[in-house]
Amino acid sequence: MAEAPQSVRMSTDELFAQFERHKRLLTQLESRRTEFQNLLGEQEGAFTALDALEKAEEGDTVLMPLGGGVFVDVKVIDRKKVKKTTVPDIVVEADMGSVKTEMLNRSKELSKSLEKLLQEEERLLTNLKGLEQLIRMVTRRQQEKRADGSTKA
Repeated sequence: MAEAPQSVRMSTDELFAQFERHKRLLTQLESRRTEFQNLLGEQEGAFTALDALEKAEEGDTVLMPLGGGVFVDVKVIDRKKVKKTTVPDIVVEADMGSVKTEMLNRSKELSKSLEKLLQEEERLLTNLKGLEQLIRMVTRRQQEKRADGSTKA
């Protein structure tokens, strides 16, 4: 088994470039984390609405959100069937139980992906802090060298 090198040589510019790459990656991960959290919130809201719909009686009037703060009263015709999209612009009828099961499975997948993303985010943060410490150390040494050079002259 090959041993890891004891030290790595990197120019100051390369160090700063690495730091900036890590910052960009972290920003991208934060954006993806927000997307995952929004998707999970949407799933949770839909699941809660399905639970409420299951408890309604056929013929009951329920308030249905259309988006943008707009709602409409609708009558429940068949509380065991719902409409869902399979791909954009394609809507199919499905039974409530299978839709709820799909949603639970999707939420589990999203949660697992979010957990992996959070672990990657933590790893990047740790690396970023290490790079920041290196940059401070290198900067301090460069300042000390300049100060030593100016006192000798």
